[in-house]
Amino acid sequence: MSAPSEAPGREAEPGGSPEARSDSTSYPSPGRGRYVLLLLVLLLAGGYAGRVLFVGLRGSAPARALEQCSAVYEREAPAGPQSDPRRSAAALARLQECTADVEQEMDVFVVAGAAVTLALGLLLMRLLPLLLARRAGPLVPAPPGWSDLAAEAARELGLRRAPEVLRGGLRLREAFAYAHHGRARIVLPPGAAGLPPGQRAALIRHETAHVAAGDITLAWLTRGVRWAVLAVLVVPVLHVLVSALPSTGGASSLSSLPAILPGMLWKIFTSPFYLDYGLRAVLLLGTAAVVAAALLRRREYEADLRSVHGRPTEALQALLTDRADSSGRWWHRPFALHPAPARRLAAVRHPHRILRSSVAGTAAVGLLVGMFLPALEAALPQGPHRLLPWGDQLHTAAVPAGLALAAAWGVPLWTGVLAGRAAGRPPGTRRLLLALPAGLLLGLLAQLWATGLVRTTGPFGLWSTLVTVPVAVAGAAGCSLVLARLRAGGRPAGRLTGRDRLVATAVNLALFTGAFWAGRDTALFFHIFGSSPAGGGWTVWWNGFNAAAMFTGRETVVAAALAVLAFLAWRWSVRVGPGGAPAAPGRGVGAAFLPVAVVPAVLGAAVGAIAARWTVPPAERTGGYGLADGLLDLWVISSAGVACLVTLVLLTGSAGLATAVAAAPPASLLVSLAVWGRYLTTWPQPWVALHTLAIRPLALLAVILLTVGLPLASLSARRGPVRRAVALRVAPALSLVIAASLTAVVQRSPELAFAYLNTLDGG
Repeated sequence: MSAPSEAPGREAEPGGSPEARSDSTSYPSPGRGRYVLLLLVLLLAGGYAGRVLFVGLRGSAPARALEQCSAVYEREAPAGPQSDPRRSAAALARLQECTADVEQEMDVFVVAGAAVTLALGLLLMRLLPLLLARRAGPLVPAPPGWSDLAAEAARELGLRRAPEVLRGGLRLREAFAYAHHGRARIVLPPGAAGLPPGQRAALIRHETAHVAAGDITLAWLTRGVRWAVLAVLVVPVLHVLVSALPSTGGASSLSSLPAILPGMLWKIFTSPFYLDYGLRAVLLLGTAAVVAAALLRRREYEADLRSVHGRPTEALQALLTDRADSSGRWWHRPFALHPAPARRLAAVRHPHRILRSSVAGTAAVGLLVGMFLPALEAALPQGPHRLLPWGDQLHTAAVPAGLALAAAWGVPLWTGVLAGRAAGRPPGTRRLLLALPAGLLLGLLAQLWATGLVRTTGPFGLWSTLVTVPVAVAGAAGCSLVLARLRAGGRPAGRLTGRDRLVATAVNLALFTGAFWAGRDTALFFHIFGSSPAGGGWTVWWNGFNAAAMFTGRETVVAAALAVLAFLAWRWSVRVGPGGAPAAPGRGVGAAFLPVAVVPAVLGAAVGAIAARWTVPPAERTGGYGLADGLLDLWVISSAGVACLVTLVLLTGSAGLATAVAAAPPASLLVSLAVWGRYLTTWPQPWVALHTLAIRPLALLAVILLTVGLPLASLSARRGPVRRAVALRVAPALSLVIAASLTAVVQRSPELAFAYLNTLDGG
């Protein structure tokens, strides 16, 4: 913060009461999670530089070894969707054994690149503030009055040791803080001596608030790692340059470097790989600079609010009012480290505004996650050393990526919904839900580990993931938003408790991890069925969607997660009426209306699906039914849940999506029990059959919810309550008709009912 200019400012508006601001400052900040996410992306970029260096040092030998292993695998692995799982597993095991030596050696270089980046970043975290302090010098101790203010601020903000206050030289215009030998230091510009006493205290409290929030460590570590990754990314290029130098007596001769350097650089960066590598590195560093600056600006808002927590705001407002705007022209603003004073004033006067998720911040989080997920997937061990018992590296990487997205976007979204509800201004919906997948798509395309992407089959080996993964993540974001609104309606506005944070983290972790799994699996099965001799046309999408939901080996985990979300949504819906208040008895029910309309809708959907399944004859199949009946049962069970979803959305708009999370699983489970009970005496393994009938349709429902989450959450919610009589009559009738119609359409259409089995038979 700079000293005030001589120009007169506007008269400060009186601040609100401390009680009006206390709730806003108690919410967790998204900045810490976004800092960690940015650091992980940069460290993985250093790991990729180690991988490129490995290829440069070893030449073409690793590539030839991997090609030989792949050729053996293609000869031994069975082709087609209906392949022998034992042969497939044996071929995959031999492939992993064949590539183990090369992969392990490459992993050493990846880990070394990330470790060197971190070590160099930690070193620069110590050196950079010392260089800044030297430029701001000479530094001298501030008068004793400043130290007393710092001691008082440290005591009130919970610091054990008060920062040391110094005064900088004439060139210094902004106050800043840094750590020196384990103690925080605050360096003031000379102009601070002319401030009134109240503004002096406001300035010291603001800088002390940065220290208390841990901003010194996060900001300087991020800056150090940014410079460190720049140095590490240059190492592979330097190796190529040194390798190309003429040698004398077995050693490279540096004397000829000035003459041949321009031509060598031109040759390197006109090659497709290094041109792509250089462009992606520049984009990564530019993105890191913009995101880091945005995080610093947000931390300025939070430091302002923390510094006036429980205190009058007049002194801080006066200090900001007298301050000149130094943000510069519009192209300088993305890199500005401080917000404009007018924006900081607005945040002090209306603290709830900074809790809202912004479109730019949402897109930045999506961009970072899009860079983080493929990089982590490529860096993780595979084969027998994989970290999770199911899936491959991507399914393992999806868990920390889902946690990162939950911490950096999901939990702040929930806190913003609570803050917006308290202020009567809920945050926007459509732009936020579109910004997240848009940033994710850009991150998947621009991430450094995708260097050479134009010569491969796309992110994760499949171009279709550019559609399926962002769509699933957007659906998860939509479900998160409507569940947050449902949760906000069931609790009083105010302080966010530890339980609220835990629930928000768990819900968003389940949603976004499931979205990454569903997006990648759907793209994979699209590819498998599209390459089958019997595949083609729209059946590729139908078969791929169903297989990705019900036949991946992760159905139990997905179904269990949906069941937990359904239980939470049911609890929150029971105590919510119109607009979050209890509904008036006998007059109507609100946007989430359990049990008045949901229970009849569930029963109607179950009855409709069961009646149509047992009364409508299925289409004829020349190859016989066999497994076809089992697949029809799974789809019919799922249709009951889909009928509930459609019914609730038609009656209540976007709020119906949250209620459908609670209603759809019970409807499907009722049909599962009915189907299981009818054939109970014919099942060779009745409990295995019950598990299949209960789990796989729930997994399909989860994928459906992720697919339609974005458009349904973007709908307008119904204004006003639904009349009780209308809900009791319309909900069961509508869900019954929809469930029966869906069941009849699937059973009577050979293309829908038997497409999956026909493709397997033909493959």
